[in-house]
Amino acid sequence: MLANSPAQNPQPNELKPGDIVACAMCRGTGKLRLAHVHSCPRCHGTGETTIARVKCPVCCGSGRPLGYLKNCRTCQGSGWVNKLM
Repeated sequence: MLANSPAQNPQPNELKPGDIVACAMCRGTGKLRLAHVHSCPRCHGTGETTIARVKCPVCCGSGRPLGYLKNCRTCQGSGWVNKLM
């Protein structure tokens, strides 16, 4: 079951690693509108992508950007962010 089915539509902070969501590139159809492309390059025609937990690109996983005393705003100091795969 897709985590962001039209009935649910979760907020980004409700998504967690391992959740399956509709592919944003093909909008869950598995195909692009371009005639020469047979399947979506992001989801490979499945219409679904997963959420992965990766190091924050702003603070490089430290929780604080270099030279700052406050927590990173992007990851809220955790050092990790969710990314669509």
